[in-house]
Amino acid sequence: MRVRKSIEAGPDRVLLLTTASVIAESVSSMQQAVNRISDLAIPRGRPMPEMVVAFQAFDRLAQEFGVLGEMLRSYADAPNSEGRVERVIQAIPLSELRHKLMAATFGDAEAEDILEIGVSAIESERVF
Repeated sequence: MRVRKSIEAGPDRVLLLTTASVIAESVSSMQQAVNRISDLAIPRGRPMPEMVVAFQAFDRLAQEFGVLGEMLRSYADAPNSEGRVERVIQAIPLSELRHKLMAATFGDAEAEDILEIGVSAIESERVF
């Protein structure tokens, strides 16, 4: 994976585009791994409910990472103008992720509160 540098692409844009590409590759790899695990772990017939919930969690992660990659790509390509960050966040199709990013970016959240978003999300996803 290589992001082609152009005259107008400064290091920040190249970093964002490269990060977006890495995320897209990681999502694809994660989906392949889930498919392989599914083939190996689910016997012919009906899967266990816990397995279905786990696969749904993986699917949700893949969606969120895909959206984050697209957000970075959009941010890198958007003209540097007032409201740029808000427009990019508002274009996120997953409402929960969009609301978290808007609250963290434009709300009264402190740095510790923003880090807590990730911790609480991890704890709420625990199924077993």
